[in-house]
Amino acid sequence: MGVLSINDEDIEQLSIYPNPNNGLFTLDFGTQVPEDVFISNTLGEIIFLNSQVKPIETVDLSDVAAGVYCVIYQLDGMKQVNKLVIQQ
Repeated sequence: MGVLSINDEDIEQLSIYPNPNNGLFTLDFGTQVPEDVFISNTLGEIIFLNSQVKPIETVDLSDVAAGVYCVIYQLDGMKQVNKLVIQQ
């Protein structure tokens, strides 16, 4: 049985910085910009939605509780999820 390998250079990854942060952070999608970006809490509740995504977005969630959140978006028909940590 062969091993499936993926060349990391072929996959554009979302950069979230700083991460962890205090609720103010940047999402950098590079050249592949999704149509929608959602951020949800651990209960799956959407706390942020952007339907007009730019390659680089500054997001202010300084009014939400400290914790771990998910940044969810879709590229090339595949759902992508990245972890976001907010510390107050």
